[in-house]
Amino acid sequence: MNKRVLIAWGAVIAILLVVWFSFLNQIIPGVFKKGPAIVKIGYNKITPVDFKNFVSDMGLKYSLLNKKSKKELLDNWITTKLFYLEGRSIHITHDKKFSHQIKRKLRYYKEKLYADAVFQKMILSKIKVTDDEIKRYYNEQKENLFKVSEPLVWLKVVYAPDKKSAEMIVAKLRKGANIDVVIKENMPKENVGYEPDLGYMKISSLTKELKKAVLSAPNGYILPPVKYVDKNGRISYYVFKIMDKVWKNGYMKLSAVRNVIINEIKRIKTKIESERLLKKLKKKYHVQYVKEDLL
Repeated sequence: MNKRVLIAWGAVIAILLVVWFSFLNQIIPGVFKKGPAIVKIGYNKITPVDFKNFVSDMGLKYSLLNKKSKKELLDNWITTKLFYLEGRSIHITHDKKFSHQIKRKLRYYKEKLYADAVFQKMILSKIKVTDDEIKRYYNEQKENLFKVSEPLVWLKVVYAPDKKSAEMIVAKLRKGANIDVVIKENMPKENVGYEPDLGYMKISSLTKELKKAVLSAPNGYILPPVKYVDKNGRISYYVFKIMDKVWKNGYMKLSAVRNVIINEIKRIKTKIESERLLKKLKKKYHVQYVKEDLL
């Protein structure tokens, strides 16, 4: 057998192996996945990467989920997979009505994914907000949106898992540490309903103890740790910093409402750019409303 024949046979065998492995991966998804398995379903396995991608596709942030929430999501996904496998086993796609439904929904889902990607690339990624735009919006809307009718306090808060940690945080902040840095250093590993920047709040809405502390302390003051017990009996502590206090007819600080202004400017720009792009696309793809009365 000459060299050319051997090379040809080698190429044929390589192609057959690729086809075989591809087929095997289709009938037993995940059989060749690398990495540790969280759970196995027959030959298939769900890896940590798979689960994190699943959580992301659900529109959730993995780092903010507690173990109970993660377990519930995993169990729901397993349930879906089991029904899916059973559907394949009983050849559910032989049902013509179901088969058409699958094709229709897959087509719509594909269109939606394309649309989201285009929207991100052609609109959202190009929306920028400058400091000048933020200042201009603040000054233009100062009287309408940022003038207060009753006393408010702007609070930032640092999470602490125990009293000792909370006291260390207080000491660190009182020595001049940047609160935003300290917040990042002490972010909880699980979601505990924690929001580090509370923004402006009505002083009248605070608890009696917190209200008293806020009224008697100056701006920039670090309050003593506050104990908190959640509905499951879990104890944690919060360290508050008074960023600003505003009395009746005063104005909220630009730094406190900066993110609110950014989001509003982005919303306005997104609306304008979306309408502009849609007008262009309707012309490009010849959209015609033929008989709207058929709706």
